[in-house]
Amino acid sequence: MPAEEIEDKPFNEGTLTKLQLFELYARAWLPVFTAPPEPIWKRIHVFDFFAGRGRDCEGTPGSATLLLAEIRNRWAEIQSKNLQVTLTVSDADPDKIASLTTYFNERSLIPPGLRLNPQTGDFATVFERYKPILQSGDVACLVVLDQYGFKQIDSEVFATLTRCPVTDILFFVSTQHLHRFADHPTVRRYIELERAEDHYLAHKPLIEWYRSQIPKGVEYYLAPFSFMKGKNIYSLIFGSGSTKGMEQFLTVAWQKDKLNGEADYDLNREDFSDLAPFLAMDMFAKPKKVQVFEASLKKSLLDGSLLSEADIYRFCLGQAMLPRHSSPVLLELKKQGRIDCDFRSPRRESLRESRPFRLV
Repeated sequence: MPAEEIEDKPFNEGTLTKLQLFELYARAWLPVFTAPPEPIWKRIHVFDFFAGRGRDCEGTPGSATLLLAEIRNRWAEIQSKNLQVTLTVSDADPDKIASLTTYFNERSLIPPGLRLNPQTGDFATVFERYKPILQSGDVACLVVLDQYGFKQIDSEVFATLTRCPVTDILFFVSTQHLHRFADHPTVRRYIELERAEDHYLAHKPLIEWYRSQIPKGVEYYLAPFSFMKGKNIYSLIFGSGSTKGMEQFLTVAWQKDKLNGEADYDLNREDFSDLAPFLAMDMFAKPKKVQVFEASLKKSLLDGSLLSEADIYRFCLGQAMLPRHSSPVLLELKKQGRIDCDFRSPRRESLRESRPFRLV
């Protein structure tokens, strides 16, 4: 479906799932910068680079409208701390941006003092214009990239975003298309990945490709959330250089998918026979993601790969798991006398000061 037609029809279930994730993450992200008694960052900038008209044909809010609503919900707090907040909405189609701004103004949605910044032009041009803000480190930024397809967020754009010091990103990818045409030259021009054996797992090689594009020496976290629109699969990918940002997104993802934390459909089709000695389950059954994680964590603890609470915390986030998911393994190994630690699960504070941990 061409991008111009998306808002001319009611949003389907997959689109609504994607929009809810945008909304929930913005709801978790904003208080990090607005709630502290003395906020570190006095400037906050939210970008929606593919904003469209801000709603579908029935008036269901789109990404820009949902982001604005979350800002409005915290506006009293923002004003009380004299924070400067900018919402940049951009689209290649000037008619869409005109429609969006008219919609906001007619409904008096823009709180006094908010800097609404409508922009028109192709993504590459507008993105280049705002790179200095994204890269400054003096502005807390949230970037929503609801692209149609996959071409806009190429390796160069992605690498640039990973180097932005206080910027979290949420971007949309047409995963099914990449899976279907992975070997086609027009796809490989932008993304080179191996096709997953099961299209339900098409986001896994995709997320690994993006991980391979993270510049060396840059600590950066990625997590996908996939969903179905009709029979096709699409993915929302979150990226952050902040462990707190990653933990917040994973909290949202696990609220949406309590089994795997990464999709609104059943993912359990994988073969983990290499982890068989560590899987406390019937090997004829299909393991859930949590069980596989527990096996991997147990293996990494017992072979000495993880030597501190901070190591365990980072391992959890790297596996797109919440720190609490490590508790059953830590408790089991403590009861067996194979590790010695006084915590049930790692916490983010361990990155500054780890609690004692050792392999017995």
